[in-house]
Amino acid sequence: MTTRNDSGASAEATAGGQAEPDGPVASALTASLPGPGIVERTGADAAAHARAVAREARHGGEPDPLDGLPERITASGDPSLAFDALVIGDAVALRDDDGPRFQSLRAGLRRAGVSLTEWTRALDVEARRKKAAAKESERERARLAAQARRDASDAGRAALAGEIAAAREARPDLAAHFQQTEVNGVTYSMTPGRVVMESMTSHGVRVVELANFSCPIVAQTLELETPNAAPRTTFTLSVLLGGGGTPREVDINAERFTHMEWVEPVLGPARSSPRGRARGTTSGRRWDTSHRRPRATAADTSAGRPTEGSRST
Repeated sequence: MTTRNDSGASAEATAGGQAEPDGPVASALTASLPGPGIVERTGADAAAHARAVAREARHGGEPDPLDGLPERITASGDPSLAFDALVIGDAVALRDDDGPRFQSLRAGLRRAGVSLTEWTRALDVEARRKKAAAKESERERARLAAQARRDASDAGRAALAGEIAAAREARPDLAAHFQQTEVNGVTYSMTPGRVVMESMTSHGVRVVELANFSCPIVAQTLELETPNAAPRTTFTLSVLLGGGGTPREVDINAERFTHMEWVEPVLGPARSSPRGRARGTTSGRRWDTSHRRPRATAADTSAGRPTEGSRST
């Protein structure tokens, strides 16, 4: 006898009366069936099997201390068996994982003469201990992970410091443009034509480009309008744009340097530099490799000494 399904696939009846599937659809159905030696479990049966496997793993091949516990207590007349550390630990896990089996065990212990009030109190104490131990374990894992990230960050900074030192020796003309400093766990690094900030986060090291130019301070000039006036400070920067080229010197008023108000007027709008940050952060950080120039006199100022602008080196 031949049967035909909706897709047109046919199956020949076997001698035992069972139709064997044929065709691509039937082959796909056959392939999804469990193979030899595989037991398929679904629903409550699968959940119970998973719990049994978990119990076996906890015991490491040893007998389950909850198996036959009420009977053993009845036979020995010793209710203290229900308060054994292994029994209490497994009973806590059973209470969380398998409610029906736990209630059956509880009823059996009542019949065996165990004080359920004391037994439940012992379970609650062990549950709190396990919860505290789990939290402590999680904190320890987090601490070790954070330490690993810090170690990796320290190693990276040390490697970068070595590269910067080697680069400064190899390029003495650009030595001022190789700098690195750390403030409050944040590392600021300058290389010719670039300034970056590295900080540690929960996901690893975060690198942010702060500027596509480098501008270490190579000199400071103090100017006096009058003998008793507060000096005006001017920084001389060695500016190198990203992409290479030759550094040029730029004289910038100290206040404008701190607030990074000079970047676009002097270098153009294509140069990136975060604004609105406090002193000592972003690309406005004082990479000071300077020497102080002699204090200027009123005559020097009146002679028209430039304080901003640029000149070639």
